[in-house]
Amino acid sequence: MCSVCYKDFLQRQNNNGRISPVSPNLNSLSEVYPVQCTQDNLPAIPTFSSSSSSTSGQSRSVSNQLLLLSRESVTNPQTDGDHTEDNQAMTKKELQASTSEEIAQTSSDGQDKSPEKPKQKKNRCFTCRKKVGLTGFDCRCGNLFCGLHRYSDKHSCPYDYKADAAEKIRKENPVRLSVSAQCGVKYFPKPTHRIGVAIGDQILDLNVIKHFFTGSALSKHQHVFSQPTLNSFMALGHEAWREARAFLQQLLSAGEATLRDNKELRQKAFVPQASATMHLPAQIGDYTDFYSSLHHATNVGIMFRGKDNALMPNWLHLPVAYNGRASSVVVSGTPIRRPMGQTNSDEAKPPVFGPSKLLDFELEMAFFVAPGTKLGERIDISRAHEHIFGMVLMNDWSARDIQKWEYVPLGPFLGKSFGTTISPWVVSMEALSPFIVANPIQNPKPLPYLCSDDPYTFDINLSVSIKGEAMTEKVTVCRSNFKHMYWTMKQQLAHHTVNGCNVRPGDLLASGTISGPTPESFGSMLELSWKGTKVINLGNENTRKFLQDGDEVTLTGYCQGNGYRIGFGECTGKVLPANL
Repeated sequence: MCSVCYKDFLQRQNNNGRISPVSPNLNSLSEVYPVQCTQDNLPAIPTFSSSSSSTSGQSRSVSNQLLLLSRESVTNPQTDGDHTEDNQAMTKKELQASTSEEIAQTSSDGQDKSPEKPKQKKNRCFTCRKKVGLTGFDCRCGNLFCGLHRYSDKHSCPYDYKADAAEKIRKENPVRLSVSAQCGVKYFPKPTHRIGVAIGDQILDLNVIKHFFTGSALSKHQHVFSQPTLNSFMALGHEAWREARAFLQQLLSAGEATLRDNKELRQKAFVPQASATMHLPAQIGDYTDFYSSLHHATNVGIMFRGKDNALMPNWLHLPVAYNGRASSVVVSGTPIRRPMGQTNSDEAKPPVFGPSKLLDFELEMAFFVAPGTKLGERIDISRAHEHIFGMVLMNDWSARDIQKWEYVPLGPFLGKSFGTTISPWVVSMEALSPFIVANPIQNPKPLPYLCSDDPYTFDINLSVSIKGEAMTEKVTVCRSNFKHMYWTMKQQLAHHTVNGCNVRPGDLLASGTISGPTPESFGSMLELSWKGTKVINLGNENTRKFLQDGDEVTLTGYCQGNGYRIGFGECTGKVLPANL
């Protein structure tokens, strides 16, 4: 029963069965509620008398009055509300002729219908009304059809199959932006840095299609897609990011002909990933590394300070961080040379200079900041999401012996600054929104500037594998998840700027080592080997406590959806011998 019919039905009850005047604005109501009560969607009519003497005639009268209202609502909204008995009888006769099947079902046995009785299952073809029994075919539009009218082109099916397919493609192909140097492409006189989007094993060159970005946020800024980095695009803000993503999803959908039907444009716009050399997606002005995993901080604290003093007093009250070196952040595939530095394995003796013997990886993720703030401004946590462009994988290489000797009292320096690797593909936050999960409960409750109405994080599966020079295959040594992090990205950004520190488009903020609650989810060799007291088995008599020269470390990450997966690509680096 539609809202109009139900309203008049209540008025009729209040007026002892007299039909009330039909509202003069039913035409406007029909625009808001376009589905009226018809023969096909008429609900079962209950008996309104609690007496057992209710008759089939009473039931028929109620049914016919509702059918009358339905027809008037559609065909004659200006009809006077007072009907004579003759008009009612005439209308009943007409309606009984046109709805004999429904009325017969209503009064055939003189029994009251129960309101809880389930709706009768459809058994007629929606087009030809032929009874189909068990041989009918259900369509996605919600109707039943015979074998002749089962196909969408035979019954003018309103279901949008193209839109459904496009949505599936959009889910399975999230917008991942990066910068590549396209090599071996005939229309380029020399390799050129371009901004691209990963589509399967291809890269869509945004410079080639930049003139199609005609939305309100991008129409005057198409030049940003000709830049060698993402910084200019990041600086436009989240409205431009959202508009670009929506346009790219539409452009790549099955129903869009712009690329699909233009072979010449496709040949220019798409480049095989195998023919491209990946570069850093942005010019990184500043890089900050946080220390936001409760499990990692606890593990390290137990190793060096004991279980009773594992966490420093400030750790549960603020997201601890240090400022790293942006100059040594490199893209995946860049070799990392074993660092030289001072170490001191015996405090009773003076330090020595030489290559690090305790080289380690750290499983991390990082996000790019944009569009930036002015000096003295702070980012409120309620608006922090507007300043987070997207995420990448990160390996924060660490020399544990150098770090141990130097880090008191100001924190890491040479033990970290020799190299940090990130993946080339930036996954937008909007693409990650289906994978939001609740953040772990924080106790004690942080100060108000770190409290959010929606404390969420993301379900991102992460893993680390090692392949030594003598090994034929890489071996996974760690499986963790970003959802184990204690401090969120919004809290990190709010804390970073609370003192008025300005941030700029392309600044990089890292999570810190991502460790889970179980030994196999520890995100560093320091934890996996428990400070070198345990052996990490790589198979075929290959073991490690820390990294050796020639070891190749690969980080991977993905979000698992219902039938689709969003990947972050790989973050890879190979250890080279130290320069003695």
